[in-house]
Amino acid sequence: MTTFSYSNGTLNVDCEYNTGYVSPATTQLVQLIQALLSMVNVVPLDQFLFETEPDGIHLYRFRAVDGRIWRQKITFTAFGDEDPAMTFSVADPWKLSEFERHRPVREAIILLHNAFDVQRFVVNWT
Repeated sequence: MTTFSYSNGTLNVDCEYNTGYVSPATTQLVQLIQALLSMVNVVPLDQFLFETEPDGIHLYRFRAVDGRIWRQKITFTAFGDEDPAMTFSVADPWKLSEFERHRPVREAIILLHNAFDVQRFVVNWT
């Protein structure tokens, strides 16, 4: 497993992956960070997490500064699956203007996962 870390004083990024080479200029990473920054402009976040669970299903979660959590599980049927199955476990209320911003984030993390077999990706805002 390979690890990539990045910090710019506002956010800290940690990524664990199995395939290829991730750098700050990696297209899929740039798209993901841009989508997260767009989202955080609408709803302040303190963490975004994408992580492979022991059963092989991926947890996709973000937490707002006010404590609200958006949680999904993403099931890839094969490496490179562009249309994975998803479940939603969202108990906290989210405005449409807030949660619609997560779709580009989810699309970008799926692309990053499919390119590099990402096992864990976490962003913490400082």
